[in-house]
Amino acid sequence: MDVAKRGRLEPLLNTILVSDPVPSHWAGALAGLAEMYRKSLVRGLNHLKAGAHLCGELEAKGIPCIALRGPFAATALYGDVGARYFADLDLLVRRDQRDRALKVVEGLGFALRNPRVPSWFYRRNPLHWPL
Repeated sequence: MDVAKRGRLEPLLNTILVSDPVPSHWAGALAGLAEMYRKSLVRGLNHLKAGAHLCGELEAKGIPCIALRGPFAATALYGDVGARYFADLDLLVRRDQRDRALKVVEGLGFALRNPRVPSWFYRRNPLHWPL
C-alpha cells in the first residue's frame, strides 16, 4: 500500500480489485481505496468536462487543439476517468497559435499561476504554461 500511495495508484488499484475477490486479510489495508476512487472519479469528471470545454472554445476560435494525458488518457487507456491520478490538463496548440490560445483561455477566467513570471518566459519555454 505504501508503494501505491507514493505512486498515487489507489484509484487504479481499486478499479482492478473490484473485479477480483480480495483476500480477507487485505480488508483493512484496502478499506480506503473505494473512497479514493470516488474522489478521483469526481475530480476526473470535472477535469474532463473543463478540458473538453477549453478544447471546444479554442477550436471555435480557429485554434487547433489536442487534449493529452490526464483525464483524456485515463478515459482512452482504462475506459475510466477515475482510474488514473493526474494533477493538470494538458492541451497542445500549435506554437504560432499560443498567444491567441492564451487570450482565449484568459477570457474564460484562467490566468498564469505566477503573475511575477513575465509572459516572455513562457514563450521561451514552449512546453508548459501553467494556468
